[in-house]
Amino acid sequence: MPPKKPTDITVRLRKARLPFASLRVIRAARAFLAHEGVTSAGLSFVFLDGSAIRRINREYLGHDFVTDVVTFDLRDNKQRAESRERRAGDAVASGLGMIANNSLRSKLYAPCSIEGEIYICPAEAARNARAYGESVEREILRYVAHGILHLLGYDDGSAKERAEMRRREDELLKLETRSSKSKQKEMI
Repeated sequence: MPPKKPTDITVRLRKARLPFASLRVIRAARAFLAHEGVTSAGLSFVFLDGSAIRRINREYLGHDFVTDVVTFDLRDNKQRAESRERRAGDAVASGLGMIANNSLRSKLYAPCSIEGEIYICPAEAARNARAYGESVEREILRYVAHGILHLLGYDDGSAKERAEMRRREDELLKLETRSSKSKQKEMI
């Protein structure tokens, strides 16, 4: 039986505006979660201005600067450890060429559930988009992917981990772009 679609995804705007419909965030998040084999999710995406995300970054992470995205895993320690173990198994199997597609991945691993809050600063996304020559929408969707990957056990503390996160974000964004284009064709 195929995994259920994650259904509990909310988008809240606090002192921030999105340059596109919030439904786009929900669709992208669902595509990313399905690709990663997540069978259930409780996610909130909160869009904040620079001062609010700086306050969160300072209070919870000890970093006194504006950032683009901050992720909070709301699961207990046992559930977090299961995600890290699942991700480690993914890496080993992928390195051996065992995971060719998502359906094989879902057969190899037990269902995965995540729960978290992902805080995103659209103003910082706009600055980064200009710096990297990306659209603001794509940059924000990168942060959606980034937050989900953190909840799946990925980290970005070292240069090697950052490179792996970036590779995975790029993979999810390509998947989302294909999905979005096929949905647009269906509507025509």
